[in-house]
Amino acid sequence: MLYQLHEFQRALLSPLTAWAQAASKSFANPASALAYFPSATRLSAGYELLYRLGSGDGQTRAAQDLCSGIPPEPKRHFVAEKCGHYGIFSGRRWRAIIYPQLRDFILEHSNGKL
Repeated sequence: MLYQLHEFQRALLSPLTAWAQAASKSFANPASALAYFPSATRLSAGYELLYRLGSGDGQTRAAQDLCSGIPPEPKRHFVAEKCGHYGIFSGRRWRAIIYPQLRDFILEHSNGKL
């Protein structure tokens, strides 16, 4: 039931996230007249944040961007297709896709000290 509720919420937010992505690109594109508005940079950043928060992929990218004290080299972004908030930590996709990626990342960055 919880997963279905999450998917319903995501479906409702889908048009908003698509609009936010288009608005962000419009204010950032130098070929667009909107890019020359006085607050175009801030508007573009705000719409980009709205897009990232509304899309599952964007949430993790936004979280990584907030970790400015970590250099880019050890960061890794992995997208599990067709996997919701519940499925990412349980079931077949966890065992077959997510856990091996996580395990390998931890081993790679722990210098074998586990």
